[in-house]
Amino acid sequence: ITMDIDASAGGVGIDGTESSNYTVTGSAQNLTLSVVGGGAQQLIMSSAGTGADAVDINATIGGVTIDAKTTLSLDAEDNTNLTMTANNASAKTLTIAATNAGDGKGNITLTTDGVIDTDADGAIHIDAGGSLSLGGGDASDFTTTSGALTLEGAGGVTVTSILGTLALNGTGQA
Repeated sequence: ITMDIDASAGGVGIDGTESSNYTVTGSAQNLTLSVVGGGAQQLIMSSAGTGADAVDINATIGGVTIDAKTTLSLDAEDNTNLTMTANNASAKTLTIAATNAGDGKGNITLTTDGVIDTDADGAIHIDAGGSLSLGGGDASDFTTTSGALTLEGAGGVTVTSILGTLALNGTGQA
């Protein structure tokens, strides 16, 4: 049985005062919610719930894809996580990438008025096709807890101390 509701001259409202659902139970079938008239339209999902999961998008077996032709904005006013928790014997990767198929560049900007804390159980690799700059506004250090620290420059290495002492210390020199 197929049911078709067509409100060509107005809207349709379905309201319930208790928990409700609209479910497609057939295998390999889709449920589509769309706004197709063009112009400044919106598809709005909203919840007045107060729990941490007031809006829950859950794909129990497959993945979730969000495509946007222009801006994608994820905004929160409290602690926020972008987390991948894999349960698989093989390595898994969380990739954040910005590319631009046009003439411009795809850029990634990390901005905070607090701290950026990066931890890894393995190595951290930072590769730049252009220059790489690390600058701190206060006293800073670049330290290894074991192994050597190598500083190498194909065109040379410049070490400069402005208004301070430059100390190069080491043990085991011949």
